Amino acid sequence: MSIIKNSQCYCGTSLYGVITSMAFHVARIGLLPKLCKQRNYMATWDISAMPSGVLANDLSKAINQTMTITKDEFIEKQQYLTVKYLDNFDKICLKLG
Repeated sequence: MSIIKNSQCYCGTSLYGVITSMAFHVARIGLLPKLCKQRNYMATWDISAMPSGVLANDLSKAINQTMTITKDEFIEKQQYLTVKYLDNFDKICLKLG
């Protein structure tokens, strides 16, 4: 986690690496198109401009793309997801209560 937190960009095949980089506002690239779990996670929860399913020969282009995303965009996405989580949690609690 510390390595990812202190990086400028995470490139990897690990879903947990993507999740960790999201938590610390680090640019990220999901590698390999066959990793459906990682690609689906990024398509559902990540910034739409964040590359996923990237092959090695496209890595340089993907890094350039992801490094243009601003810190404010990372923070905005995190705030959006937090609000969605809290709203849904409240709905669950109301149904149970």
